[in-house]
Amino acid sequence: MAPFIRRLSRIYSFILATCFWIGSSHCSHAQSIYEQIGRLPVTTYTAEEYDGAPVVLSAIQSEEGLMYFGTSEGIHEYDGVSWRALFDRVNFRLIRGFAKDPSGRIFYAGTDFGYLETDTKGETKAVSLLHLIPEEIISGIEIFPINFLDKYLFLVSRENLIRLELAEDFSLKSLKTWPAETTFSYAFVQGDDFFIHQNERGLFQLIEEEIKLVPGTEILGKDRFRIMLPYPSEGGKTFLFGGFSTGFYLFDGTSVSKFATEVDQLIKEGAGQLVHALPYQGNYILSFFGAGIVILSSKGELLNRIGTEQGLPTDVVRNVYLDRGQGLWATTEDGIARISIGSPIQTFGKDLGITSFVRSIQKQGKDFYLGTTNNLVKFDQKINAFKSVPGYNTFGSGFLNFDGQDLIVANGPSLEVITAGKTIKLDFPKDGSVSSRTLIPKNNPNILLVGTSTGLLVYERGLSKEFPWELKGKAPEIGPTQFLFEGKDGRIFTAGAEKINALRIEENKLESKGALPIKSKAFEVSTSSTFSLIDGEFYVRSSEGFQKFSEKEQDFLPTDDFEAVEAEIRDFNQANTGIIWAESKAGKKFVLKRNEAGKFVKDDTPNSIAPYLTWYDFIDEDSILWFGSQKGLVRYDPKKDNQSDKEFFTLIRRIETKTDT
Repeated sequence: MAPFIRRLSRIYSFILATCFWIGSSHCSHAQSIYEQIGRLPVTTYTAEEYDGAPVVLSAIQSEEGLMYFGTSEGIHEYDGVSWRALFDRVNFRLIRGFAKDPSGRIFYAGTDFGYLETDTKGETKAVSLLHLIPEEIISGIEIFPINFLDKYLFLVSRENLIRLELAEDFSLKSLKTWPAETTFSYAFVQGDDFFIHQNERGLFQLIEEEIKLVPGTEILGKDRFRIMLPYPSEGGKTFLFGGFSTGFYLFDGTSVSKFATEVDQLIKEGAGQLVHALPYQGNYILSFFGAGIVILSSKGELLNRIGTEQGLPTDVVRNVYLDRGQGLWATTEDGIARISIGSPIQTFGKDLGITSFVRSIQKQGKDFYLGTTNNLVKFDQKINAFKSVPGYNTFGSGFLNFDGQDLIVANGPSLEVITAGKTIKLDFPKDGSVSSRTLIPKNNPNILLVGTSTGLLVYERGLSKEFPWELKGKAPEIGPTQFLFEGKDGRIFTAGAEKINALRIEENKLESKGALPIKSKAFEVSTSSTFSLIDGEFYVRSSEGFQKFSEKEQDFLPTDDFEAVEAEIRDFNQANTGIIWAESKAGKKFVLKRNEAGKFVKDDTPNSIAPYLTWYDFIDEDSILWFGSQKGLVRYDPKKDNQSDKEFFTLIRRIETKTDT
């Protein structure tokens, strides 16, 4: 189960509907290729969890925020913590549809028809209204769509269109039926108009108490149509129709034309049958029998596809529903899934070519490299996935660093530069050294520092592309170096298992002979110490508490900068993204900020990134944040982050009242 579900509290604050296209907004959202292929957070719920049938047919959210799901055996209520079954009758099955009346009351339809109400104990009950419909009309048949228009409630079976008008006490005020000439398929409400599809005939509209064929729609009678949605047009009267096995059509009020899309091939090849759709931010979310979920642009472009590889329990998706947060619920043949469709988080793993621990990230334009513990991988635009770079199969630490257009690769027992598509091996010690980190100081751009298992190597920029860097030697008195940091005013810090060095490069030009112009001071640390450069200042946390390097004293001095969180944290960090974060002794990560006094405190601003924070991070030219880990790569778009991913509906917890007997 996804982390945000585990962290749900018992009571949620109300989240207003955001981001959802509702007919009047038609501006498509341009997606990068990484948005299209990244895996969104998916939470699944099995039949065992909700204690019901695995086949789930429909979904709706109440005004209070509770979720309801119709299955092949009944209705289930979910409040974000627990599930409840709302059926106790044999005929309470195949709940294919929900609808709300103008007051927000939920009605359901299947082999039964009725509404949901809350009893005196605060529990939801299903109240049947099936008795209102004459037995000769409804007996032995199944109601599938249910709609409201004005004061009327419409039910559809294959044989009849049924219209009811209910009194306040749910008694019947009026009833009217229209029999099908062939069989009815599905009904749609668009504005003030009611439409119904009839197999072999086409689209019909209810006009002055008659259902009349809409001229020009006869071609729609050749397939089952369950989708009718507004399509962007100048007059606002164009509709998009989706056929079960024939794809999409546009209807402009007078004629129907085929609408070519990038999912037509899926349907043609029998990979999936189109069963449901929703409008979303100028695009469409489609559900398929056999092809999962597809996001389609209004131009017919396939923007994203979500299936079993991205976490769905099955690719047979019967229905999709958007809650008031950024959650897309998929009802499937094997349980329920919630996809955080608007989440700022996306993950990339084995299915996209990332097979081991991502320890370094470098992205520059179209060049996107990852250094992993097993290999060097680069994003391949032709296959839209990461692909191993030949010759780097024993990659070691995998640290990467762009120098202009050149990529410097710390390749374990070697150091290399990838430039203009070719690899140049730099001179590297043959003493068993293993490279770890590289750094080109901002104040000394012609010097390259390389941390290794035996010390700190110093290179000077070469005079040509063929010889980009020349090894000058090892910096004196600096032992094994795993980390390199550049602080304020050019101060360089190196860190190994038991020693930290604070050093300066005194000259910009290195002599080819003699001692290197580096002055350093060493500080002993224990293996349990943690350290990080934060806003240019170097901090160490040890058994003696927090200390900060003082440029004036040339030493580490005690600091109270972390006193508000010191007792709780065991590690802290700020790397390439600029986010300051800590990890608690219990293993929970959280973001830090400075208060008015400049001290570090917890940042309680809602965000989704905290669980994914790692040392291995990067911020690209589009201000997208990337994080590497043992499980792969995480993409984080801060512009999309808000509370709704954590608080996706208002919880009204039911309190069961026990009565003594």
